[in-house]
Amino acid sequence: MSEIIISRYNPASESAEVIQKLFSGKDKKLLVEEILSELKELKPGNMLQHRLIYGPQGIGKTHFLWYLFYAIKENT
Repeated sequence: MSEIIISRYNPASESAEVIQKLFSGKDKKLLVEEILSELKELKPGNMLQHRLIYGPQGIGKTHFLWYLFYAIKENT
């Protein structure tokens, strides 16, 4: 009998290159650009507006945040 292995995708275990290659969607990329633009315009002492990312399980919220993390890291 064959063994069944179930694993969950975990973006935290992927490299920046894999995260960037798997990231798709025009709306997501526009949101990342908007957030990066807001971060660049921040002046010392200004408060950053909070963002809430929500949605059903499996739609890519964590993947999006890892993509944003690498985009911020690249732009600093």
